[in-house]
Amino acid sequence: MEELNARARQVFDLMRRYSLKNHMKTLGTEFLILAMYETEDSLCHFLLDEYEITKDEILDKTNKIFILRKDIGEYNSSLEAILNQAKLLAGEGSISEEHLFMATLLNKNTIACSILEALDLDIDELIEDVKDIYDFEDNKSSEFAFVRNITKEAKNNELDHFVDREEYLKRVDVIINRKYKNNPLLIGNAGVGKTAIVEGYAKKLVAEKSDITVLALNLTSMLAGTRYRGDFEERFDKFIKEIASKKNVIIFIDEIHTIIGAATTDGNLDVANMLKPLLARNGIKLIGATTLEEYHKTIEKDKALARRFQTIFISEPTIEETKDILYGIKEDYESFHKVTLSNEVLDYLIIESNRAITNKFRPDKCIDILDDMLSLAHIMHKETVTVDDVDQTIHAYIGNSILKTNYTLNYPNLDQYRWLFLNHLLDEKPLLKLKYQGDKEGLALLIADCKNIFNIGQEAVLSLDLDGYKDSFMLSSLIGAPPGYIGYEDEGILSKHILAYPSSILVFKNFSKASGSIQSFLTNMIQNGIFTDQRSRTLELNNVIVVIEGIEEKNMIGFSNKEHKQEDSFDEIIIKEDHKYSTLNQLYEQVLSRMNYEISFDFSIDPSNKKKVNTYLYEFTKKHQNGKYEIKKEDIFDFNVLSD
Repeated sequence: MEELNARARQVFDLMRRYSLKNHMKTLGTEFLILAMYETEDSLCHFLLDEYEITKDEILDKTNKIFILRKDIGEYNSSLEAILNQAKLLAGEGSISEEHLFMATLLNKNTIACSILEALDLDIDELIEDVKDIYDFEDNKSSEFAFVRNITKEAKNNELDHFVDREEYLKRVDVIINRKYKNNPLLIGNAGVGKTAIVEGYAKKLVAEKSDITVLALNLTSMLAGTRYRGDFEERFDKFIKEIASKKNVIIFIDEIHTIIGAATTDGNLDVANMLKPLLARNGIKLIGATTLEEYHKTIEKDKALARRFQTIFISEPTIEETKDILYGIKEDYESFHKVTLSNEVLDYLIIESNRAITNKFRPDKCIDILDDMLSLAHIMHKETVTVDDVDQTIHAYIGNSILKTNYTLNYPNLDQYRWLFLNHLLDEKPLLKLKYQGDKEGLALLIADCKNIFNIGQEAVLSLDLDGYKDSFMLSSLIGAPPGYIGYEDEGILSKHILAYPSSILVFKNFSKASGSIQSFLTNMIQNGIFTDQRSRTLELNNVIVVIEGIEEKNMIGFSNKEHKQEDSFDEIIIKEDHKYSTLNQLYEQVLSRMNYEISFDFSIDPSNKKKVNTYLYEFTKKHQNGKYEIKKEDIFDFNVLSD
């Protein structure tokens, strides 16, 4: 009884006196209301007095409901539940009469609550009355700092609009109400709405006026501040025992695979092992969420843990379901940002987000674009948004700025693709397939053109020399090693790049020097615009430009056959001679332009002739006035004549 303060002990003393008077050794809840009412300055007395309830009325109802029962220990199960609830409310402090009264109201299936109802009192109204008077947040246990009360948010309409995915809610409900293995495990890709389903289930419980509370536990926050061996385990054990004492709480743990090994040290249990006994005997109810990849990597390997869950596989919503979801939350986001958008703009946003963002899933990627776009519009003091705002937001989201249209291309025949891309007419997979024939300088100019056409940064360019991929086993370095092989935990170079930069440029040099199997893999990837890595992830090349260099006609695999010409496999075949201007030409033209000379060259300036060009231009600018000139290649070899 050391957890009780003086007034709470007074309540128990009065209860014990009434019980002994009725020849009962085990304390129950029969005399709890009467004892709290008689306690001086108690919250119970104050509120019941407000409802004009007297001691005689309480005593009368108690005597009518009172029943004799066997002695089974110090407290019966109902009083123990109230005590545990009171401990939870008190946190690290002592239990007071206020905690006992609130705990009594929260445990409705007791004789104490039956007495209150017999007095024509509404339990829910009393709970609200207590909340208005007493702030339990101040005394909340430290463990609750790691908990988000989803049910409370649902009651206060703080959750986003939930578009019914009825089949999943029904499945969660069925599993929760099973006798055994009643812990649902939601498995699906990040962003498909696993957390939203849990929030939707909490809203469903609130609508049904259920007394079940759904709490989201943040293990990372719980781990913070634990410095010594056993600190975390002690904190978690205390929290979970408090939750286990309540039969009307469901714990939700997102990223539940992190419980395996969480906070473990030599000789200490991890969270998973601490939960297993409770889950095995249905001591708590738990909803978990994770991805399929993490499930296979962690939970599935722990057979004892996996048996405690019933899996529910969450699929990505269809485009039409995504529209329903965004139509449902549209008003919430408009109200928050104070910016409006039409249904037509929202439809365009969903279609373009789905097309342009390939490394994330619906509906999250569409919601991200919606939130970003309205946030920017609010900052810019715009009252409504258009499809142009959608385009700008998507470009910024995937790492592209607004496209430059005044850049002079080294290969002018590529300009049509800039026009197609700007007008959303370039929807191939990959976005562009180029075959290049020429030297390193020309290849660098081609990559520069692609970067400027599609506004792709240098960090999103992956250049691979396939001369180092002559062995078939090197394929694992591109897409990862198969399960069970060394390196399975490591990302493949190609997979990692596409996941990090969905809008990117892939350059494969010396293509014909790669092994046949690697050539076949890359050929299929380029022709289909998609590939599957060793982790069974499907990666699409919707926003990828592929440049192939070093294909030898006699040694090609996949790109040409009798029915399928090589030219048909590529959007363009670029030969170095196709370009007229080099980057050095542009540099010289810009510098001379600042000197008011409009000069053009009929040849490419490169490191081999740059020195002669410098000497020639120095003499040229001394002898010629500002104006428009064309400099021919043969002129630079006769610059001594100019100096005479």
